[in-house]
Amino acid sequence: MVKILNLYLAKKFIKIFLSFSFGLVFVIFISNFLSNIRQSVTDNVSNLSIIINAAYDVPYYFQLALPFIVLVSALFFIRNLSNSNELDIIKASGISIWKLIQIVLPILIIVGYLIILVVAPLSSTLKTQNDSYSSINNNITTTEDSFWIIDKQGNTKTIIKAKQAVIKKGVIYLSNLIVFKIVNGTFNLRIDGESATISSGKLIINKASVKDNVTMFPKQMPSYSMDTNLSAKNLQNVVLEPSMIKIWNMPNFIQNLERLGLNTNKYKVYFYNLLAYPLILFAMFVLGIGLALSRKKRISGTKIIITGIVVGFSLHFFMDIINTFGSSDLISPLLTILGELGLILSLGIFLVVNKEGL
Repeated sequence: MVKILNLYLAKKFIKIFLSFSFGLVFVIFISNFLSNIRQSVTDNVSNLSIIINAAYDVPYYFQLALPFIVLVSALFFIRNLSNSNELDIIKASGISIWKLIQIVLPILIIVGYLIILVVAPLSSTLKTQNDSYSSINNNITTTEDSFWIIDKQGNTKTIIKAKQAVIKKGVIYLSNLIVFKIVNGTFNLRIDGESATISSGKLIINKASVKDNVTMFPKQMPSYSMDTNLSAKNLQNVVLEPSMIKIWNMPNFIQNLERLGLNTNKYKVYFYNLLAYPLILFAMFVLGIGLALSRKKRISGTKIIITGIVVGFSLHFFMDIINTFGSSDLISPLLTILGELGLILSLGIFLVVNKEGL
């Protein structure tokens, strides 16, 4: 009997959760679709391209908003149980609110790991591939053994692959590098070099082997100079956003950026946030339960919606501030996540204990 009741409660929460999740995906897609239509009014873009681009950001925004969907789902979960008198029956059968929370916990853990292992990697892949409407001109990323720097100047794209990179006194030093120059989408030049420096708007490659798309054999030159937008000052600004890095690549990425001398706090904040994602979902669920519990027999749907909106925006504002502190090195990135998680979970537990007891 108890197992049947547990299964019934789990299905009831899943139904509410999926309803809000699908609704969220639809709203995100329509919003992106309308935004892309406005941006492409003067461009010759097919309807299929607009639809595909509208879907690119859906995983990212879904991942971002899911904790608040869990909060709202918890609010309506308790509201529906209370209004149908099922909550009283459940309590009378010996199932407390804490037991109710334990029933939903495995669901949230599974959802959290699906976000970490499926949705977040899919989001990073789509965000890096979608450059149709992107205004980003330059970026830098790393693999286990190389740095990749892209510099765009009009119709010219310069791709730099270097084994090592470091910044000293405002100069970027590169070693064991390969440079590809692409003009109007066509290969134009390849330069292999032993070392290089970037400063004062110039990329100077030492002991260069230069091969263009006309000559058969490369030319050996003591040095080769190219114009570039990159500098030690703006290099931090062109590093890929944390959401574009897959979680399993993040540790090496952070390590390489630290070796380069760049600030990695925002990447650590994002990485720790992903690792703690299942716990964040659980904390939001407990908070939603605490907010929804009431001594009244019937709970107003309007009140639930207003509560969800106010609490959701308040938490979003608070988390943005804390994440900004963590990214700017005012507090430790790890402490940032522990602080967010601790506050939400403590507030939720306090509300549940205050209304239901231990």
